[in-house]
Amino acid sequence: GPSGSGKSSYAKDRYHSSQVISSDFIREELCNDFKDQTRNEDVWQAVHTLVKARLESGLLTVVDATNIRNKDRKALVEIAKDVDPNIKVKYIVIDRTLPEKLETGGWRLAVDIKGQNLVAKHHDVMQANLKDILRGDNYPNVTVIDERK
Repeated sequence: GPSGSGKSSYAKDRYHSSQVISSDFIREELCNDFKDQTRNEDVWQAVHTLVKARLESGLLTVVDATNIRNKDRKALVEIAKDVDPNIKVKYIVIDRTLPEKLETGGWRLAVDIKGQNLVAKHHDVMQANLKDILRGDNYPNVTVIDERK
């Protein structure tokens, strides 16, 4: 889901913290601020390394990150396939209406991306990729769980 959609709350309510790899947590560890976008390449390398290590250990792994762009989702599915072609992947689709996200956007509203705030930009990207997301990007090992409100 896009920024502000409730992904972290969903993960916190349903999974043990040891099962969740949060890109925001890793960003905070590497940059001292989860909002800092200056080391995204390092953040995603760390996320991918942790995902691979957990999957190789046979552990349930939940990635708490937007993953609204095709390349981001596909990179994670490919990691799972490389570890074991039989690993089942679930896309959990989380979103709220744009007015709801804007109402609770907080700091995200101050982040400008090409003339849009982060919430609006991520909303647009999610909508543009929604068809592929709901099809599981045509991967046979991906199941889609639609939790949108």
